[in-house]
Amino acid sequence: MAVLTLVALCAILSYAVAAPCGASGRQCIVGKSFCDVDQCRCIDPPYVWGDPYFMCYRQNTVAAESRNDPSLTTFNNETTDFPFPCRYLMTHVKQELKGRRRAIIGECEVKVHVFNKRGQGKIFTHGVDVAVRITYTAGAVVERSVRKYGTAANGVNNWVITGVQDYRPDGPWTPPETILYEDAPNNILLKVEEVADNNQIVFDFKACGISISFVPYDTEQTRQQPQIPGVSVGVNCAHHPQWLSVDQVIGLAPAWQGGHLLAEIQKPGLSVSQSLVHRAFQNLVPQAQPDAHPACSTTSASLAACDDSSRQTAFESCYWILTEPKFVKCAHKNGLDFVDLFQRCVAAWCQGAECATIRTAVQSCEILAGEIPQVQDFIDGDLCP
Repeated sequence: MAVLTLVALCAILSYAVAAPCGASGRQCIVGKSFCDVDQCRCIDPPYVWGDPYFMCYRQNTVAAESRNDPSLTTFNNETTDFPFPCRYLMTHVKQELKGRRRAIIGECEVKVHVFNKRGQGKIFTHGVDVAVRITYTAGAVVERSVRKYGTAANGVNNWVITGVQDYRPDGPWTPPETILYEDAPNNILLKVEEVADNNQIVFDFKACGISISFVPYDTEQTRQQPQIPGVSVGVNCAHHPQWLSVDQVIGLAPAWQGGHLLAEIQKPGLSVSQSLVHRAFQNLVPQAQPDAHPACSTTSASLAACDDSSRQTAFESCYWILTEPKFVKCAHKNGLDFVDLFQRCVAAWCQGAECATIRTAVQSCEILAGEIPQVQDFIDGDLCP
């Protein structure tokens, strides 16, 4: 068995820009979609479904996606807003390992975490952690863990990649060792490669039936970025997936394979989006991402103290702190951590914590009271217990 080596820890690269298709200014996914009369379309066959501006998929593939602005699409192809500024478990799955002539020669266990970050007032996808364990039927075990994160600025990417020869879904990671893997006799290849035409980093684990792509957010071009930023996770159902951690994953799992629809995880008194954010905070995923907000870890305890009634009131009073970009930006300019404000607001309703300092903090953004009603409501004391 031969092992490939990844060589770059940090790379600063200009990404390629294909011609935009139509008035949106977005480009099609080169190799998977094409521009047809000012509209991108998936190349069918073999790519029969998906968003041709983001990712197209084959017939047997189910997918979960995290996109900026921010939104999340589950493996049931349901989409909702997801203003979650922390690290979360997107999926956890076991797949058949297939070698030559599609012979089943073992299994792959894969965990995918995604982490978000604040940029100005927006929450954007900052990076992805992928851990894979291959167990051959004959007994050999191969483990790899890779972290890829970064942003772009006016077409120039700033990538950071780390990894280890171990199954460490939550790190720690080190500068790249031999984190890619090849078993040529069995036609097994795990690779991470840059697809410059699409400004994507692609984790291609074909033998495991897993493909993951990541497009970084351009903090200067923002909405004018030619590619849609975010993470896509495709799972080939021909490898007979076993969905794991089904009560924790944010990408959920296909309902017809033991997973859940969004409506099935909805909490009393909360919207679907609020319920998904609640689930993400409650899952106690290690916040091992760069520049993690401390409140990404502490919010779980505050939410756990809520009953149905206080949880509903807390989200009615506090959720806007995560969803109003102008307030997030203003809070940051005033030295405030908006995730910390959300946690303390929830604690006021569910743990009896004091609320006066939150009112004072919100008052520092009083200039927004005319645009965001909750700012004035907080100043007036209407959103404190």
